[in-house]
Amino acid sequence: MFGHGDLLAAALSREPGAVTVEAAERAVSDLEREGGLHAARGLDHGRHWTTDAAMGRESEAIALMHAGQGSEKAIMRGWIAETKLHGGRLNEGQKEAVKMVLASKDRVIGVQGYAGTGKTTMLKRLRTLAESRDYRAVGLAPSASAARTLSQESGIESETLQRFLSRHAGVIEGRGRVKGLAGCAALSRRRS
Repeated sequence: MFGHGDLLAAALSREPGAVTVEAAERAVSDLEREGGLHAARGLDHGRHWTTDAAMGRESEAIALMHAGQGSEKAIMRGWIAETKLHGGRLNEGQKEAVKMVLASKDRVIGVQGYAGTGKTTMLKRLRTLAESRDYRAVGLAPSASAARTLSQESGIESETLQRFLSRHAGVIEGRGRVKGLAGCAALSRRRS
C-alpha cells in the first residue's frame, strides 16, 4: 500500500520535467479505471492505493495465519506476560502487542502499526521475554537496510526474506535431504 502523494512523487521523479502533475493524476485515474490500482480502504487519513499483486500477497499472508491458528504452544501465559510488562517503558498498545504474541498459540501473528509508533521498541521487549523462555527471535525483512535497522534497534538477528527463502529453497521445494530437513526442523523449534 502506498500513499497518493508518494505515487505522484515517484511518477514525477522518474524523469524530472517530462511529466506534469496533471498528467500523473490522469494516469492514476486511468489505472484505477482499468483495474491496475485499487483504492485502499480502512485508512482514516489521505488517499492510499494498492495493487493486485499486493492484495495477492496479503491474501497469502492471511491464509498462512488462518492455517496456523492454535497450532503452537504459547511462549508465556497472558497473565505472566502482563506482570512482566507492568511498569515498563512500553505504552499500553505496545504492551498489548507483546502480551498477544507471547500468549498466542497461533503460528503466525501479525502486528501492524504506522511508522514511528514503536514496533521495533515493542519487538526488543518481546525478544527479551521470549529469550527468558529459551526462544530465539529471528527477524525477516523485505530489504537489507530494513533487516539492518531491525537488527540494530531490536537486537533481533535479522536477514532479508529473500535470503532466508533462497537458503532454504530445497526444503521449501520438497528437495530436502534428511540432514537438511532435520536442520530446518531444529531451526523452527522454539523460535518467535
